[in-house]
Amino acid sequence: MRAKLRLYALELPVFIGLTSEERSRSQLIEFNLEIFYKEAPQACLSDEIMDVACYDDLAGLIENFVSGKKFKLIEKLCFDLMEALKVHVKEASKIVLEVKKLQPPLRQKNQGAGFSLTWKLRTENRSS
Repeated sequence: MRAKLRLYALELPVFIGLTSEERSRSQLIEFNLEIFYKEAPQACLSDEIMDVACYDDLAGLIENFVSGKKFKLIEKLCFDLMEALKVHVKEASKIVLEVKKLQPPLRQKNQGAGFSLTWKLRTENRSS
């Protein structure tokens, strides 16, 4: 049985922007995270938080990661954060991370601009 844990629309202030003026003030960035498991986590049976990735811990990891840092591009933010998540969530078979700038500096009316990455655990094909 496959499983997926989701963290939706986590909004955090981040110093991000192409220009130094844009990076001089924080902007709300939305983070969406999906963690896939090949099998349902043990927590489905045990009802114990230690048997699954805790979404409060994941939110804290993201918050701590962006705190005090400055980024020019959402692509760089997304890539660096994915690297941190891969280390933290070792039991994942796949991670999907989306980073969305809620109010990008565009002349046209918009609902944000985003970038996403997908990481998949590589499995080796073994033949007997």
